[in-house]
Amino acid sequence: MRKNNYKSKPLSETDLAPHRICQFEQLRITSLDRIKVNQMPVEDNLEMLAVAGRRFSCVVSTRSRLPVKDLSLRVVGKISCEVFPVESVVFPEEATLIPDLLSEKHSINVAGNTTAMFLLIFNLPENMECQVLDFTVITQSTTHRVCEKEFKLKIIPSPASREIIPSKIIFWPHWKRFAMHFKVKLWSEEFWSLAESYLREMAAGGMNVIMTSINHDPFCYPLPEEYYEYNYYPPMIIWQKNLEGEFTFDFSIYDRYVELNLALGINREIECHSLLPCKQQEPKISYYDMVSKSMKTIETIPESQLYQEAWTAFLKAFIVHNRRRGWHNMLTICPYDEPSNPQRFAEVAELVKKFAPEIRISAALTSRVALELINCIDIATIHLDVGYDKDAVDKLRESGVELRWYNCCTPDWGNTLFNCELIDAYRISWITEQGKYRGFLRWSIIGWPESWNENPGFNWPTGDTYLIAPGKSGPLETLRWHAYRQGYQDLHLLLQLELTPEVQYLLSEIGANQALDITESPGDFQQRLYNLIYRQQKNSMAFAAEQPGLPDMCNL
Repeated sequence: MRKNNYKSKPLSETDLAPHRICQFEQLRITSLDRIKVNQMPVEDNLEMLAVAGRRFSCVVSTRSRLPVKDLSLRVVGKISCEVFPVESVVFPEEATLIPDLLSEKHSINVAGNTTAMFLLIFNLPENMECQVLDFTVITQSTTHRVCEKEFKLKIIPSPASREIIPSKIIFWPHWKRFAMHFKVKLWSEEFWSLAESYLREMAAGGMNVIMTSINHDPFCYPLPEEYYEYNYYPPMIIWQKNLEGEFTFDFSIYDRYVELNLALGINREIECHSLLPCKQQEPKISYYDMVSKSMKTIETIPESQLYQEAWTAFLKAFIVHNRRRGWHNMLTICPYDEPSNPQRFAEVAELVKKFAPEIRISAALTSRVALELINCIDIATIHLDVGYDKDAVDKLRESGVELRWYNCCTPDWGNTLFNCELIDAYRISWITEQGKYRGFLRWSIIGWPESWNENPGFNWPTGDTYLIAPGKSGPLETLRWHAYRQGYQDLHLLLQLELTPEVQYLLSEIGANQALDITESPGDFQQRLYNLIYRQQKNSMAFAAEQPGLPDMCNL
């Protein structure tokens, strides 16, 4: 064996000095993605495309072997930037933590050997010229050496605007849980003030359909008594029986709620619930009795005199009221959510049409059940996984039924659950467009469990009940909601482009009605789209350069 004559030198105090200073071993800047607490991106993405007049986001992640106290981040550049630490919350199904909440905090503490994630959001001005903007990310803390890193945004113009008919998008706000969380009285002035900011956030995500509860507890979801209010949708119309035994109705809450939505641009449709409760339950008629001065709830059946009398009185009054307000052509009614008895659905739908023919009949249901109801349903919001049948979908389209889609507890793709990839939230709008669906429905957006920030698991898969979190000064985005909003924005950019084979391929790839084979993050896919936009712009620039009298365009 060859003898090794090498002798190491003893380290001097000067040599050891760097080891006595806390510093970040890694700092990465990447496009939009979820960076897990035990991982770091492999590479930086230090030159990214962004589109003028649009919201652009990217991610900074840092890691240190030693705990970091009061870690904050600032971005220096010509355009201002919002910085949000991303907090990790419990993911009970996998007994781990998952980065999800855009924090209100300015600084955070980070455990040793743990990745800290920050989301940077740029709201880029309209009419920016093609240019490259330089930015510097600077970390600060009370324990670690300052760390700096530069990156670039290459700004490209937004494609020329063309008129697009937007899909009909609805989320079901759970106002009872909302009021309970904030400890405010339902329908009080304080409630309306808080609710407006959350509806505005929903509108920013494309919501343009108003969800209303037209009777007491329209779904009557069979939760245990101690959890009853976690899925109780309070009535927006007060049913009453006067001294003469006639049904009357107070529309004041309904009117104010609709007016608030309309003022925020949520103005395509008013979806009303429901004549029958969900699951296999008998309906109940609830009303305030002016004789006994008390609420009464009576279990009944659709064939009974009470049911027919109550709903006939309501439908007559409801359509007259909406005609006076000019809202009658916006109305849809879901008689029975996820109907398990198509015959019963058809019977109550006929009751609606008899007294209010303007109101369109809708429901969230499987395509197979929708096919059974083809003669009485106007809008079928179908599930793309459970009970999906392509032949049924084709027949529904051919018959003139308007098709939309929804997700809830399943599937794991094209969804916003904790166990979904972030790209699946991003592509929801793309699935709508590629599948030629006229709209999208998500059943819950602010249904917060009691300990949502400590353990958000509750009954349904984690992430199923909320996409927006409650903040001290307004709604907080989750990463899932943020990715969804980015996808909604980017689809509208794609729809402005010339419909080339490359554009069609991009839409069909991300909008596929199935789990994805690709492993791209939302940011990776976004950069592919923006590169495609830029290539089309360069082609048009080259054409313009050959035409006398046309302005020169930039060349990044």
